[in-house]
Amino acid sequence: MLSSLSMEQEQVLVAFTNDPKLVYHCGLTPKMLPDLVEKNHMIAVKVLVKLVNSPDISDYFRVLVNVEMSLHSMEVANRIDICKTDM
Repeated sequence: MLSSLSMEQEQVLVAFTNDPKLVYHCGLTPKMLPDLVEKNHMIAVKVLVKLVNSPDISDYFRVLVNVEMSLHSMEVANRIDICKTDM
């Protein structure tokens, strides 16, 4: 999965994996999610999976289901659903 990502993107994903609380301190807000989905859907998936137990996750999901449909937004929704069933 990581082979198609840039070195910087891989580093971000590793950082989120190594520090589960990092996602709460990165400054992402639900309003910023559509841009993240379009610019880096793999990081968006990782962030949303890490936020799944957050009290704010419903705000992020609300934004996600209301973004303009694109290949990236569908991919994020699909991967979150897959991750959710693996939990």
